[in-house]
Amino acid sequence: MKKISILIVSLVLAFILSLSSCKKKVEQPVLPPSQTMELNDSDFQSNNLKEATAVNWLSASITVGVWSTIVKVSFALPIIAYEHALDQTPQRVDNSTWLWQYDVPVAGVNHTVKLYGSVDPNEDMVSWEMYVDDFNWFVGENNIATTEGYWIFYSPDDKKEKLRVEWTYNYSDSTGTTKFIIIDQDADNYNSYLYYGNNLTGLYNCFFNIINTTDTTSVEIQWHNQTKIGRIKSVKYFGDEAWHCWDENLQDCQCPTSN
Repeated sequence: MKKISILIVSLVLAFILSLSSCKKKVEQPVLPPSQTMELNDSDFQSNNLKEATAVNWLSASITVGVWSTIVKVSFALPIIAYEHALDQTPQRVDNSTWLWQYDVPVAGVNHTVKLYGSVDPNEDMVSWEMYVDDFNWFVGENNIATTEGYWIFYSPDDKKEKLRVEWTYNYSDSTGTTKFIIIDQDADNYNSYLYYGNNLTGLYNCFFNIINTTDTTSVEIQWHNQTKIGRIKSVKYFGDEAWHCWDENLQDCQCPTSN
């Protein structure tokens, strides 16, 4: 009887070991496009303005500029570091984790970057962690198809969560959305957000929807990134809920009758 018990245990162990050896090898995760954490404000840079009156476009530019400062200045280092990861080849750490490790120069200073990507095939998810000079600048998660996910950025000053970016991406036409949300509960503008997309149809193909919880105001901006025409709706700036438009030269104009 004792020999039979030993034989059964041996068979069970052998079966478990065989399952482990046959464990499916996980495929390397795809890095989300850099657009998923960038704020595309190129159409609202002041050097786009030529001359004459442009109150409507300027109002939009000022509003977007505030958010550009939050994102591009506060989190410039990790965003630039991530962009460089797209050109790197990772090494496998274990069956489900990869490491992108490299140096990147920013403002004349060389920084050491470690980006970890871990795949959970059972949940159809990929988790990310980026360290720059040993500080964990952001974490993230997305589906394995890399069509939707989020990033959470931290501040090196107090190590607290500051900004959440929820994103979608369509590889067939490079369109998508990004929503930048202030998640620092001690901030005056906690829960304020800027929502961007380049997937509209019609006269305007891009939009910004902005909510400021400090004064409970909202701003809607729509424009076309090729023709440069656009419009803005803001009670704060204009005292009404009408659209206020600009033409291809960024000058104030009557709004088109069609959308």
